[in-house]
Amino acid sequence: MNFTSEKRLIDLLNIDRDQAKKIRLVIKACKRAALLENFDSCVELERICYHKPNFTHLKATALNEIIEGFGIETMGKVLNDGRFSQRYDYINTGHIDAATLIHDNRRNHWFVGYPSDYIV
Repeated sequence: MNFTSEKRLIDLLNIDRDQAKKIRLVIKACKRAALLENFDSCVELERICYHKPNFTHLKATALNEIIEGFGIETMGKVLNDGRFSQRYDYINTGHIDAATLIHDNRRNHWFVGYPSDYIV
């Protein structure tokens, strides 16, 4: 897995080393149990959902808890037939021009970016 270094996470997201380490652990996580054991927000999400949330949403919930975000948002576009294409999910940091964690749903890949760069 090729993901942003701890140092770069600290610089871009204005977080501490412990938060950066947790972010990298969540991104690398392969099992739901690892998230449920370490993040109360993931336990709560599974408790309130009728259907289990997918693994990516569970990771996004853990990441939101770590960086103390304002929730998980979606970016995409309306297709010609009226359906919505959900291309990216990101952690809302409260400002569209602030760096955050973004998930590319087509490539199943997390990266650090700016939501304003993806809004057309």
